[in-house]
Amino acid sequence: MLDGPARSVAGEGSGPAIPASPKGPSPAATAFMAWVAQSVASSHLRYNEDGAMVHFVPEGVLLLSPELFRRFLAEHAAVPDGPVAQLRQSFGERAFARLQNELARSGWTQRNGDENLHYYSFTKADGSPSRPAAFYLIREPQRLWNPVPPANDRVRAAQRPARPVHPLRPQQAPKTPPGGAGPATRSHP
Repeated sequence: MLDGPARSVAGEGSGPAIPASPKGPSPAATAFMAWVAQSVASSHLRYNEDGAMVHFVPEGVLLLSPELFRRFLAEHAAVPDGPVAQLRQSFGERAFARLQNELARSGWTQRNGDENLHYYSFTKADGSPSRPAAFYLIREPQRLWNPVPPANDRVRAAQRPARPVHPLRPQQAPKTPPGGAGPATRSHP
């Protein structure tokens, strides 16, 4: 079991309990996880099927990034106050990215080496793997669901996709003074 007191992500007596990180999760991360847990339990969010944003695997539960975070914010767009409204007001279009960062710092996710995202692919009907998708991995799903849904046997860990290399744009090249003597420096009289 994890360290720290168990507390309900959904509020007192209204849902699953998960232990908090030593610093404690942010209110927005707590609201997000409560929504995920309740939405899966009520079938509002599909899981373990084609097109689902939540998949159970032997390592825990996968949350599709950034789609699930964007959906949460869209479904809470009309909420005028509270931590989610504050997140939207402070970060605007990038609120989903801030929410991802807050979830990563909550203590509920499993890091993947030097990053927070895990990559998985799906086995297609013809047996070939799909293009890898990015997920946050939540450890110990029994903190949120009892019983834990079975693992999706069509999901497999995958390598991180290669990032495209972009050549330097002309405005990013180091500036050279006339005569080509190296980077430009500012002289003081």
